[in-house]
Amino acid sequence: MNSSSWHEAARPGTAAGREAGPRATHVIKTLAPGSPGAQKLALRYGADLVCVRHRVDAGGRQRITTVELVVDVSEIRSRGRAEPELALRLAMGEQALRASIQQAGGRWDAAARVWWLRRSQVLALGLKGRVVDGTTCKNG
Repeated sequence: MNSSSWHEAARPGTAAGREAGPRATHVIKTLAPGSPGAQKLALRYGADLVCVRHRVDAGGRQRITTVELVVDVSEIRSRGRAEPELALRLAMGEQALRASIQQAGGRWDAAARVWWLRRSQVLALGLKGRVVDGTTCKNG
């Protein structure tokens, strides 16, 4: 079996890949990008190289060299509970404080005559004493 036929045989979803099965090879060695035996591949793939693996086919007749590469990096967005908003009451003449609340993402609720602001922002701005007791808005 030459290298291209092994590649076809090992590809999932191909008839040959299904026949070969997931245990057609096993890993005998895993190398870090900077270690001896992986340096040539480290030059080829650069910072995207995670590791180099040497595998042996089920019959023990072939050694297959594989690489693990980074193909995408993205930020993880928390799916945790939404942070509750708290109601804040301000006096009429506190324009500077109102501007700070607006800058922090606060929103005015004309019907309730309060400002809604995320709890973390309330604490960051030192407005804990201005929170209207018993009011939280869970849905923002």
